[in-house]
Amino acid sequence: MEKAGRADTYQVPPEWSVREDDSHDVGFVKVIRHAGRSLEAVTNAPRADFTLAKSSLHYFSLAYANIASGYSPRPLATCVGPAYSMRAERSLAMVGCIASPGMSGGAVYHVSSTAPKGTQVGVISRALETVNGPATAFTPFGDVELLVFRLVDSFHR
Repeated sequence: MEKAGRADTYQVPPEWSVREDDSHDVGFVKVIRHAGRSLEAVTNAPRADFTLAKSSLHYFSLAYANIASGYSPRPLATCVGPAYSMRAERSLAMVGCIASPGMSGGAVYHVSSTAPKGTQVGVISRALETVNGPATAFTPFGDVELLVFRLVDSFHR
C-alpha cells in the first residue's frame, strides 16, 4: 500500500472540547502530503461534504460499539438506511439503527444516488427512541464543522 503521509495537526470544535455537545463530536486532522499527493488522492476518497446531508437520503454509519470498558478488537457496528428530520433540532434520525455507548463520533457517509457515494456528511451523536422505534441520531456537518475544517486545512501552507 502506498504511504499516505503522517498526521500534522488537528482541531475539534469548541462546541465539543468545551461544552461536550455530542452533536459536534468531530475532529479534523491535517495529513502532510506524501510525494506531493493529498490523502484523498492516495486513497481515492472523496472529501467531506458540509451541505449534502438532507432528510430522506440514504446513509451508512460505522463506529466502535460498547467501548465503555475499553477497546477490544471486534468488527465495527454498521447501519444502512434513510434518515429523517427531527423536529426541534438539525440532527437526522436513522430509524431502525441502534446506537450503543461509544458510538458517538462515528462516521456517517452518504450512499444515495444524488451525489458521490462514500462522502462523509456527519457523525453519530446518540441513540434515541422515536415514534417509529429506536434510531441513531447524527448531526450533518454544517457551518461549525466547515470552519474547523478550513482552519485545519490552512495550517502549514
